Amino acid sequence: MKTSILALAAVGAILAGAAAPARQCFGAEAVAPSMRPDLTALSARLGAGAIPPTAEQIEEQRRMVGERVERAIALLDSRDTAKKIIGVEQLAAYPTREAEQRLALALAEEDAAEVRAGAARALVYVMEPDRQGISALLKAVADRRAEVRATALQTLAAYLNRLDRGSIRFRQIVEGAKQLAQCGRLDKDTRGMLGELVAGFPE
Repeated sequence: MKTSILALAAVGAILAGAAAPARQCFGAEAVAPSMRPDLTALSARLGAGAIPPTAEQIEEQRRMVGERVERAIALLDSRDTAKKIIGVEQLAAYPTREAEQRLALALAEEDAAEVRAGAARALVYVMEPDRQGISALLKAVADRRAEVRATALQTLAAYLNRLDRGSIRFRQIVEGAKQLAQCGRLDKDTRGMLGELVAGFPE
């Protein structure tokens, strides 16, 4: 089933087609998700003999992450679309619960499709999504813009591949996708992708 879901995530990009916006170069201000500092993980990779981070270092890391999330949210709250996109990209680099909630709100309410699509894309970096984030992604599957629908489907597929099959959030995605697949208001391609998404999870 994991192979099927991964294939679905790749095929999801087809829905966006030529309408998918080109990615912007955000300069040095944006921080790639792969650059997130994690002192605990770094210590684990260095082996049992490594000196673990102190409580002060962990607290400093949390403070630093909190400050960067606040700055990213401030950018997302701007009226300038380019700044909003930078804010979304930076929240992807620091996927805290606060960041997830703000991304879910952006996905639901932002006017610019590129910001909504960016929010759906950024949510994939949330390792343990909450109900609000998943609900926003399920609603985005019915977005009026193809690139937003495609990105939301890709993120949901990634969650299914990652989450425990017995978890509440896993069931939320499967049940929500099944309901959407029966929605006559959705286009044929989107309904087909939803059908593939849940095909391996019978009642």
